[in-house]
Order: sequence, then structure tokens, then C-alpha cells
Amino acid sequence: MQTHININLKTFSVTISERHRKHSFISIKKTWLDAQSYCRLYYTDLSFVSSQSDQNMVVQAAGGQDPAGWIGLSRDPDNTTAWIWSGGGIITYRDWASGQPDNDRGRETCVQLMSNRKWNDAAPGTSLSFYCININVVNMKMAWEEALEHCRKNQSDLPSLLSETELLQAQNAVQKAHISDPVWIGLRYLSDHWLWGEIGKHSFISIKKTWLDAQSYCRLYYTDLSFVSSQRDQDMVVQAAGGKDPTGWIGLYRDPDNTTAWIWSGGGIITYQNWDSGKPDNNKVRETCVELISNRKWNHASAGASENFYCININVVNMKMAWEEALEHCRKNQSDLPSLLSETELLQAQNAVQKAHISDPVWIGLRYLSDHWLWVKGDPLVYENWPQGDQDHQCPVQKRCGALTTNKGWENRDCQDKLAFICI
Repeated sequence: MQTHININLKTFSVTISERHRKHSFISIKKTWLDAQSYCRLYYTDLSFVSSQSDQNMVVQAAGGQDPAGWIGLSRDPDNTTAWIWSGGGIITYRDWASGQPDNDRGRETCVQLMSNRKWNDAAPGTSLSFYCININVVNMKMAWEEALEHCRKNQSDLPSLLSETELLQAQNAVQKAHISDPVWIGLRYLSDHWLWGEIGKHSFISIKKTWLDAQSYCRLYYTDLSFVSSQRDQDMVVQAAGGKDPTGWIGLYRDPDNTTAWIWSGGGIITYQNWDSGKPDNNKVRETCVELISNRKWNHASAGASENFYCININVVNMKMAWEEALEHCRKNQSDLPSLLSETELLQAQNAVQKAHISDPVWIGLRYLSDHWLWVKGDPLVYENWPQGDQDHQCPVQKRCGALTTNKGWENRDCQDKLAFICI
């Protein structure tokens, strides 16, 4: 079970797919070094993990089996308190088990994913199953737009290289393909700045499930079933299908207390609608859940029908930084601090924070500049969620950065406070 990184130039392409697994679970027992050799021979390298989304995809690759196995992390021989990835680069995301790493007896120099989906340092001579990452270099000459279209037709995308590790692994794959010229990646200059082509925060899951089973799957491996708050969101959901028939469940269902109203799986009412002609007709009360259909419109259907589906992933970064540092981290490694443009987006972000076991506020993309609050991504401030009766945010002298609490909505904080944060 593989997924790619595709990069493209009028020459070639490598594609990283966030929508399909780029990791493979190898159930053969090997030592860490032998596992590394195996991955480098048949794939690209031992798997690396740069985010919670990566971590979820690694676990998914085990296909429901016990996920215990080697990943590509090892102790830096020149600095025994530091850790480096097999393909190069230091760790920017961590998911250690409680009390780890402990370097028991001074011999635990390599890292395994354990049954509880956490990391543990272990002796490299232990024989374990392991995870390999595959980066697919497409050796066809294309223009950038052609390469982008090729990748998306094949359910992938031009890659965002969000860390030194991802860059080094992509370079290794290109060299392994005996390509010496540059290759296209997903970097584009638009609106006076460079940005990564929007891979999207949505994933299209081509497994047939009922709406409730799809919801459970998304909540286990991602954040929830996808919601749609705007035409831009709708376009990103469709894009996630990568050119395939986009039919699949989204997270919208009929309010059991009001059969004419519709609510999102993660909470909140609909503020954007894209119903097919004549829908919803409210005649078929059993059709309680919503699917995206082939014409990219919404249709209500029976919740017991088996369909493909869409999951949304919200990445909570559990490292404490000042607001400016968090913004820089997101833009270097992920995307941006989020704009929360509706109650649904706020509730989904709160769900993701709670799922990450974080109880303190987290930074979002809200900033007080030029006498008003604004989203740093440029989105309009059409929805607000300050605490009732709060006056402190109205003309703040020092607390000029916005944070999300797990139960009260927004609060203004000193921008130098050290908080975890969300990247979307």
C-alpha cells in the first residue's frame, strides 16, 4: 500500500499525495538497519513523520493490524539527546509514549511505533516489522500546469515540501531515478507571494461505508467527516477526489430535532449550501445524510447506503511558541494559522485540540492591527466568538493576538505568550 510524492518539470514529476497512503507496512521482522536497507532497495527509505496527519497515515498503513514497527528515526551519533530521520533532517513533530525516550541501558538508539500508536526508543538489534515510504518520480516532460493536472488525475498532487526531511527525501528519490535536472514541485507565485499549491485539508477515502461508519473512520484517522463553509471549501473537497467520480459522504445530516434543518458532524448549522436541483425535498424522511454526487452538487440519501467519503484533518501542533513564531512555523512547515469563519470551523478546531489532549488555549490566525481585528490569511471577519460581555479585546493595548479556548471561543492574549497552535 503506497502513496507518492510526485514532482514535475517540463521534464519529470514527483508527487506527494496527502489523499492516499505514501507509507507501506512491511510485516517481515528485521533489525532497524536491515529494515532501512530493505526500504532503500524496494521503496525510498524508512518512513518519517512530520505531522499528526503523517502519523495517522503511518498507522493506517498497518491496515488494522498491530501497528508496532520501526520508523526511520534514530539517535544522532554526534549528539545523543537529538534525533534524526533516516533520509536526513531533524524531528519537527514528536509523539513519544509517556516516559520516553529513556535510552534504557544506553543501547536504545532507534525508534519504533508501538501498539498504542506512540513512539518508543529501542535497541536497533531487535527484530520488528517496519514502515517504508515511497516517493514516486514521474519521468515525463511537462509544463507545470500539465504536471499538476497529471498528478491530480492520478489522485495525487505536486508536493509541498514542508520540512528539511521532506526536501531531502524528495532529492534522494530524484537521484535514485537518475535524474540530474530540476523537477517540478507544488510551489507557485500568486498574488505577490510564493505559496504551495493547495493540497487541501480534505481526503477522499475510496472505501465504501455507511455514513455512521464513515464518521467513525474519519474521527479515528483524521478529525471528522468533511464540512463545507464556502465555494472555496466545496472546490477543495471536489479536488480531493483527484479527478475520479467525486460521489461520497460529507459530514452533513438532518437535525433529528428539526427535520427541515441540517447540521454538520462536528457541530454547527450550514452557512453555505450547494443542493442539487429539487433538493432537499424533505419527502423522504429516511434520507437523513448528505452525499456529494457526480455533478458536484449535494443530495440527501439513506444513512445506511455504502458510499466513498471525505475526511477533514486539522493539524494541532503541540509545541509552545509565541504567536509570530507559530505563524512562521506554519508557513514554513504546514500552511498558515487558521481563519475560523463559522461556528462549524470553530467547533471542529476545538474538537481537534481536545483530541490532541490540550486544555490550554491555542494560537489561531487572529491579530489586532490598524485598530481592528483581522485574519492574517486575509479572510473577512464575518464571524466572531468573543466571550459575552468581554471588553478587553475591543481596544487592546498589549493583548493583540487571538487564541482559541477549548470551551469559550476566542480570547485575546499577549503575542509573546507561549502556546500550542493550529496549522491549516
